[in-house]
Amino acid sequence: MLRAAAVLGLLISLLAPAAAAALDPYETVLVSRQNAADGGAPSADGYNIDTEISGDGRYVAFAGESANLAPGRPTTFYTGLYLRDLETETTTLIAFPAGSPSLSHDGRYLAYDAPAEGQDGAGKRQVYLRDSQTGTTTIVSRANGSEGAPADDSAFDPTISSDGRYVLFRSAARNLPGAKHRSTFLRDLRTGRTVAVGPRQRRRYDIWDARLSGNGRYAVFGETEQYDGCCAETYRFRIHRYDLRTGRSRVVFKLNHDGLDRQTTPAISASGRYVAFQHEGRFADGAGLKIYDAKTGRQRLLSRRSTVIRGNAPDLSASGRYVTFYAPSRSGFEGLRQWVYDRSRDRLHLASRAPGRSGAAALGWNGSISADGRTVAFDSESNNLPGGDTEWEQVYARRVLP
Repeated sequence: MLRAAAVLGLLISLLAPAAAAALDPYETVLVSRQNAADGGAPSADGYNIDTEISGDGRYVAFAGESANLAPGRPTTFYTGLYLRDLETETTTLIAFPAGSPSLSHDGRYLAYDAPAEGQDGAGKRQVYLRDSQTGTTTIVSRANGSEGAPADDSAFDPTISSDGRYVLFRSAARNLPGAKHRSTFLRDLRTGRTVAVGPRQRRRYDIWDARLSGNGRYAVFGETEQYDGCCAETYRFRIHRYDLRTGRSRVVFKLNHDGLDRQTTPAISASGRYVAFQHEGRFADGAGLKIYDAKTGRQRLLSRRSTVIRGNAPDLSASGRYVTFYAPSRSGFEGLRQWVYDRSRDRLHLASRAPGRSGAAALGWNGSISADGRTVAFDSESNNLPGGDTEWEQVYARRVLP
């Protein structure tokens, strides 16, 4: 059933007519701002984080502290979850407090985590799904059935499939199916079934990241193991590519290190063929980026003109052709930049820059890329970007490619 649904979802996305782009080529816009009808003022009194762009490039979800972005936002220091429509220039408050957004391809479905009912901003969390078409919100982190019991401990960090059917999340709950041996779960929103997935939990092991492929069949997991009992800061890192249909897992990367500062951040393409991650084992001056190809079983360092590309927090376009990441500027002394690398043409494009094809370079990090690889949303504190004359970190989107 999972295989058939994954194939159908992929065919639908490929056959669907292309929507008009929300941004013009080389246009850079401020995302963390009020509705255009309300004046369009930028976020005024808080940071904005957890940036996520929809596959079609029209919507950007983010968590923000500012109270001026949308009506109904309480004035406390917790973050609210917002959804920005780049086409209509509207900003909607989805939930408060909330964070960790993940969007379906068309932006209709938004998965996120937020405090459970009756909990304050620091309490236990659940994973929710917002359907922007119907205006309904439902609990995802629950036992089997549409009325299954909610997770009895915190659930968090969801990722959603392109068609909005599957949501992968992590949880410390003990009342979810298979929770005895695993801490990551897949919820099928169509059938109401929740299953435990991923590597089995063992003593001194921890899953610290989990991402779902767009077709809903594969997942990538980051895992740490404390392997030297005499030293609490000696760890072994692994990245697993997991087939959710067969239950088979393959370790695509592993690294031993005497500290937690070298965790690798994985990303997975829509089909699950490619896995991207940062690899710090060889470089003292920055992380190298690696791509694993499940078809060939090989991995390689990304390089441009034979020079290794160093970067952090990679994200992949649907096909895996484009990789966005943040890294220091080429001079190394001007702060972080958000980049897009075209693997097919061996070209590197600067995403964090002012409007125009040759707009001034700007700071940028924590980027999210659209399915076609043309649009990137990112965070920045630069004052040379639209609305960037405040002291707060803002969210931007740029059409990097025509």
